[in-house]
Amino acid sequence: MMEHQNSLRPFAQVMVWITSFAAVALPVLTIMIWIYIKDLGVSSGTVRPQYDLTSLSLTARLLGFVICFIGAGIMTYGLLALRRTFQEAAAGRGLSLTAVVNFRRFALVTLITVFYGILQNTLLSIVFTMGRPGQETQLSIMLGTLEVKALFTALLFVFVAHIFAAGRKAEEENAQFL
Repeated sequence: MMEHQNSLRPFAQVMVWITSFAAVALPVLTIMIWIYIKDLGVSSGTVRPQYDLTSLSLTARLLGFVICFIGAGIMTYGLLALRRTFQEAAAGRGLSLTAVVNFRRFALVTLITVFYGILQNTLLSIVFTMGRPGQETQLSIMLGTLEVKALFTALLFVFVAHIFAAGRKAEEENAQFL
């Protein structure tokens, strides 16, 4: 086993715990926020600051929950794939087929979440304004700096996944010569 893989094991193990925690926390927090939204006095600062979410109807809260829970579910799936990559690295198999496949899965899920995030914010703008007396339902499509940064980061992960796969192929070819 290569020495650099041994030096990565403690960090990889910490990352296993962090991704495990995040994979559980993300859907749990999503559920808690939508259950207790009235108690939290939440405003929609990430979508539009003028929406008062404490006055949402039960239907709007359920729709908002479903929209957000789908996004949380997609990202949880990606985090579990990333967790598997870290588990492989913690076991000294950082370039195993399992590690490479799961990192690629995480990278693709991250890319999907960029586009789902745009869709999610658009759908939430409708949910937050539907059924308001004296107001029309609004449709707001947001594409700004945060979305561009997220897209760049996701594409970076996809690129790293390809490098990761090339590293695995090189390791296999080297093993054949030995």
